Amino acid sequence: MIENYLNIEKKCFQFFLLILFFLMSLVSCSMDNLFEDKVGFFPKKKVILKKIKSEKTIRSFRSLVSFEIFFPETNKRENFFYKEIGFEENSFSGNAFLVWQKPSSFRMEILSPFGNPYLSVLAKDKSLKIFHISKLKLYVGSLNRKTIENLFGIPIELDILIEILSVIKPKFGSGFYRFDKKKGILFPLKKALGNSKTFWISKTSLLTKKVEILLSGQKLYVRYNSYEKINGIYFPKSISIINPSTKAYIKIEIGESENLIFNSIQKNTFLMNAPSNTSIYHLSFD
Repeated sequence: MIENYLNIEKKCFQFFLLILFFLMSLVSCSMDNLFEDKVGFFPKKKVILKKIKSEKTIRSFRSLVSFEIFFPETNKRENFFYKEIGFEENSFSGNAFLVWQKPSSFRMEILSPFGNPYLSVLAKDKSLKIFHISKLKLYVGSLNRKTIENLFGIPIELDILIEILSVIKPKFGSGFYRFDKKKGILFPLKKALGNSKTFWISKTSLLTKKVEILLSGQKLYVRYNSYEKINGIYFPKSISIINPSTKAYIKIEIGESENLIFNSIQKNTFLMNAPSNTSIYHLSFD
């Protein structure tokens, strides 16, 4: 009789273990599903590329913006030019009216605290002009990667800068990138001569949120934040360009969001006619 009792207890215990195992399996599945919902996966690469390709490219742009330039290399701050524009404390910020047009035309009217232009920056192709309006001083120089790096700490050519401002895109083709569906990163398959671009994609919008650019071995980061749909085109409200080796960066925050995008801009936008009594200085960083 005792033996029968023990057998019954053994069977009950085995049944209890079976039920417990079943319940734990259910909980485990639920946790896995919950975790997977949190992490999730991106669509396939062809869906990502199709979405990016469907977005229109901005050819020209004009807007009121706020900007911040930070350049921590203090040995360049003794330069006469930097003292003239007030760039002595490793940073320069304010509001400006920004206009650019692909492939290589850029103008920035920097405003005083009272809202009046006091510094005009005009870059077109390989030429650079910076006009200090109140002091009637015009700085003229050639525009290349070295000039932009010495001015702002960002080693890029003007056409690359404008490409970044227009939201840089990956090349379209299945053989150019490998896509990590879990992290949402488009990795380049080939890095020709130290030049490549790696893209981080937003899971919610499937738009570019970060780009790592490798130019002749020099690494830069670009961040795009807070996209808004303007005239049918998604455009970020904030663009940052960072040089990780020097910690220098340029950050632009888009101000007024209406009428930002134009099919064409006035022809005289990229012409600068200074008064006859203007003093002219050659801008050189040799």
